[in-house]
Amino acid sequence: MFLFYLLVLSLPLTQHYALSYTLGGVTVAKLLGAVCMPMALIHAAGKRRIPGGLCQPGALLCVAYFLLAMISYFIAYGLAWDASGPQNNVLSILVLLLVTVAVVDSVERLRWTLLMMVGSVAIASVYAIREWLAWGHAVLGYRPGGVSGDANYFGTAAAASLPVAFVLLQTRCRRWEKLYLITCFGLTLFAFGLAASRGGLMGAVVGFLLIFIKSRRKFRSLVLATGLVIPLLAVTPNSPVERLLNPDYGSQVAVAARETTWRAGWQMFQDHPLFGVGLARFKTVVLQYEDSMAALQVQSLAHNTYIEVAAEQGLLGFLPFVATLMAAYLTLERAFRLTAKAELQFLNQACIAIQAALLAAWVGAFFVSAWWFRFYWFPVFLAVCFEPIARTVIRKKRLALAVEREGIKQPDWAGVHVNA
Repeated sequence: MFLFYLLVLSLPLTQHYALSYTLGGVTVAKLLGAVCMPMALIHAAGKRRIPGGLCQPGALLCVAYFLLAMISYFIAYGLAWDASGPQNNVLSILVLLLVTVAVVDSVERLRWTLLMMVGSVAIASVYAIREWLAWGHAVLGYRPGGVSGDANYFGTAAAASLPVAFVLLQTRCRRWEKLYLITCFGLTLFAFGLAASRGGLMGAVVGFLLIFIKSRRKFRSLVLATGLVIPLLAVTPNSPVERLLNPDYGSQVAVAARETTWRAGWQMFQDHPLFGVGLARFKTVVLQYEDSMAALQVQSLAHNTYIEVAAEQGLLGFLPFVATLMAAYLTLERAFRLTAKAELQFLNQACIAIQAALLAAWVGAFFVSAWWFRFYWFPVFLAVCFEPIARTVIRKKRLALAVEREGIKQPDWAGVHVNA
């Protein structure tokens, strides 16, 4: 499990000098995922059954989407295999799905995985803060991205992590976990303010709004959220709120650039509605679709995950992409009702946390091209794992209650955890 937790810690650190070091065209981070694969297969073989999460609609749709993405790549570039091409991102995300589904199969492992997810963004936050300390005094309004590569990618990861840390803080956990979560939350929130990502801010607001709606103690959640978030955002030199309400010249230029590429992407999709222009070809062909009379022409990614997927892969890729996200959310919604009825407090709270992370990442991805960003997919994969874990705990709880009620001798293999 140590290797898997190390893999989780690496997810938002896409530009870390050690993890992004290339060996034979493959980064160390991707090699780590490849090393975890045999471990996951051995663990699954020991269970003598197919991991329950792999049969979930979200997992099947995800596999279908990435297989179609590979087909799109080969149609666009031919059968030649580029060691550093985008197909490696597709394979690494598929490996992450399979490893996560095989390994995260118990409440304790789910708890540790969520803690590692929060910690991974806290590590990225330390690098972002260090970057701002190095450059913030020299460049007015400098927005650090740290080892996440860009302030907006870091903002998306932070927006997904903050609700998870916030919800876990309200569960019954050990003292060191409380201290750990408070530290991670504080570091992430401070760095989030420095990054000043408007898309990340919108995602975080949506995530915390979901927590507020689903919380049984709405007033307590509101007081805690405002008491933790507002003071820390108030002391940061940058502010995503300020950039949203009073954008400076650079922010206005960024908005104009996005509008230009969004219009080009939409036209690209209209011209190639079924198959798109090919995986990872948006930047190559975008100038062909931009208005030559426009004041600003930009040769870049779409800065919008959904437009980019539609333009590059057409409806054949876009529909399973959206269906994967929706299936993950609906799975969690079903699990939320299930765990609430069974009075499984931690699982119920964890379900809210993952749902909030999903929504935050989805909103943040509206302003960045994030289909290749493994951290973006991780809440989806946790959602896929969630329902089988919940059903197993409920089944064991019912067995324990039956044993207690009927006086039946409890079998040694039951492994009952009534208070999970």
